[in-house]
Amino acid sequence: MRTRSTVPSRRVLPRRLATAAAAVALAAAGLAWPSPAAAAPTPPTLPAPVSHGITAGQLVPVAGSAPLYDVTLTTDAIYKRVDPAQPTVTPLRPSIKVRILLPTNYQTNPATPYKTLYLLHGGNGDFDDWSTQGDIASITAAAGFNQIVVMPEGGNAGWYSNWVTGTNGNIAPQWETFHMQQLVPWIDANFNTTGTKAGRYIAGLSMGGYGALRYAGRYNNLFSAAAGFSPGTNIEMPWAQSLIHGSVVQVPLAPTAPGAFIGPYSASTPNLAQYQYPLGWLWGPHQVFGPTEQWDAQNPVKLATAEKYNPYTKLALYSGTDQGDGAIHGSVVDMHNNLKAKGVYPRVCTGSGDHTWPFWKNDLADFLRYVQGQTPATCTTNPGWTLKP
Repeated sequence: MRTRSTVPSRRVLPRRLATAAAAVALAAAGLAWPSPAAAAPTPPTLPAPVSHGITAGQLVPVAGSAPLYDVTLTTDAIYKRVDPAQPTVTPLRPSIKVRILLPTNYQTNPATPYKTLYLLHGGNGDFDDWSTQGDIASITAAAGFNQIVVMPEGGNAGWYSNWVTGTNGNIAPQWETFHMQQLVPWIDANFNTTGTKAGRYIAGLSMGGYGALRYAGRYNNLFSAAAGFSPGTNIEMPWAQSLIHGSVVQVPLAPTAPGAFIGPYSASTPNLAQYQYPLGWLWGPHQVFGPTEQWDAQNPVKLATAEKYNPYTKLALYSGTDQGDGAIHGSVVDMHNNLKAKGVYPRVCTGSGDHTWPFWKNDLADFLRYVQGQTPATCTTNPGWTLKP
């Protein structure tokens, strides 16, 4: 909740007199009267808004922000109908958003190709989290990262995956298809990116940290650097299964603001549970519900053993050791050991810290310097954090 600040009451000059008095004071001091705030820059035109399975509108500036823009789009991938004969969630093509941070000189240097960072949000989060809570514009500016940052919707509990079978709502979300097979080429088609593996990075926090590592392992042909901030790295752990189960059963499926439901559905909708996700339908049965053979290809610790991260020269893991991150820290250590066993030595930063934004923002700042070759000697600005050998 925001509170309005109070000041002692005082006599106020009529507006015209106050304006004139201020102008005289400035002139006496040899200062110029401040010019009106500059109008928001005209958004760049998207040359291929309908392409690669995506139907999108034009960029819309985010009010009062740095060069941040939103684009609203639809795709068949998010809610894939399972049985055409059965009723399903409506609409099947809900509008979702992607927030994009453009370099400050993007429109004045049209011939310059830019690198691209895909930055993923966490569970029960939203596409704008990294700007509203993560202060992405200030972090990138301070790190000298004047490149493109793409912040896509990932679902409240989508887990950055293609769901194996349908939910009771008769849909099988295909987040991986949307992000990797549609959004990445769509961004390259509509913005002046390098369009290369060397110029493409991915990172995320919590559920998005899992998603970033999962995508990095499965699509090592697309990215040259990856990072997980408080990431899930081992989905076979009992605590991880419990967390995933809780998220997919309790969190609404709508890929909008947390707590929002699609169309007419609300918290008072009868039989609302049918529009939420039972765990067994995510990557296939796990050890509680059946065989786990399908899980290795979804699991970062197993992807490390399979040498899927070996092509990376810039790989980073960050986790606190306090409550909220304690169990995560153990799985990060496991992944670190699996990577080292295969000759991969990532940047691993740990220390006293929990599952909150102040730590994730410092993690991102460290990662941005790391990928640009600065490689800070100390791990983030989190007090007491150290670099694990």
